[in-house]
Amino acid sequence: MKNKFAYIILLIVTVFINTSAYAGLFGSDEPQETQQQSPFPVDDKTFQEQTKEFHFKPQENPVLEFGVFLPKDWSQKEIEATTNEFPAVDNSNTFSTLQRDMPTDVATFESPFIQGQTLILNVQSVPLYHEVSAKYWLERYLDIHDYLLIGEVKEKNEKEASAAYTYMDNGISKSTKIRALINSNVILLASFSMPSNFEEPLSFLQTKSLDSFTLTNVLSEPIEKRANIDLQGAISISYPKSWNINRQDVEDPRYMVLQLQSLEATGEMEGKKEIKKVNGIIEIAAIRRRESTSLAKEIGNLKSRLEESMHVTFNKMIESKNLKTSPRFTFSRYESYVAEMQDSEKLNKEIHIAVLGDDKWYIISFLYTPLKDADSYNWARNVQSFSSIVKTIK
Repeated sequence: MKNKFAYIILLIVTVFINTSAYAGLFGSDEPQETQQQSPFPVDDKTFQEQTKEFHFKPQENPVLEFGVFLPKDWSQKEIEATTNEFPAVDNSNTFSTLQRDMPTDVATFESPFIQGQTLILNVQSVPLYHEVSAKYWLERYLDIHDYLLIGEVKEKNEKEASAAYTYMDNGISKSTKIRALINSNVILLASFSMPSNFEEPLSFLQTKSLDSFTLTNVLSEPIEKRANIDLQGAISISYPKSWNINRQDVEDPRYMVLQLQSLEATGEMEGKKEIKKVNGIIEIAAIRRRESTSLAKEIGNLKSRLEESMHVTFNKMIESKNLKTSPRFTFSRYESYVAEMQDSEKLNKEIHIAVLGDDKWYIISFLYTPLKDADSYNWARNVQSFSSIVKTIK
């Protein structure tokens, strides 16, 4: 009798426990789904709870110092110290090899194994020798390494750009997001890579961690050292020192010209003189406004001179926009064109024109440069140099 009573009690307890796992004794017989927390951050709250800041000062260099938020169980890998074999200044003014564009690892952070794979956030640096925007540098970097770009390179400003791409790593497809930030004369690359099949559960972490990458010491100084010049009080100009003054004509105070050239050593000699290749021309003209002048007339004169002296035909407009310039100027315009060479054996060029004006002066500047597809490095350098020069005209 006692054993039978104990059995009934055990049966009641068992039924209670089993039914409690559902909705209760008198509830639905349908099991309730339990909410499982994702092991990875899925929103700002879980990102804050599951991550910590990793702060690092590579090579004790304040230019490279940064912070980034990553999951607490990530670790920093040791990187062998390397010395930068490139000179601090490119005296030859030539970039004939891609080796100068190869990045150096400065920090690597790694996740624990997830299904036999790891996630990597890698920080690299590359010294810069000439003016360039982060967007154009990153476009060229991705093209050199033959990565499959997803969408377009996005520009936040001249010193920051980002992109997404995929590549194969030992037979495994990897999905990567990258940010490029220019600080002084260095560009830092922060890239977050993971197997492409992890993209859905980890996309928030990838984006959020990469967005948290921050330079500790942001420097406003330009990439190149600059020189200043004044055209008889009409305008002052600041330009990169790697550009050479080819012509400075201030004899007529009503029409003054400064021409700069980007020269590349060829290693060839003509007699005792070294032959140098012209990779770009920038010319700035300050024209005094008077009854015999008009903006349309001066633009027409420039167009005719370029067509005659450089043997080009303007056949396609690339861009037309307003400029952010000194408050001194009451109007500004920037346009760029494909210039078709009349000599069929020569490659087409691009010509960029910037026009500024106030009540006394027209300032008309132009850039003559190779096409981007023909010489991506010098194109990017020339366009950024021209833009930086025009912005300094006062």
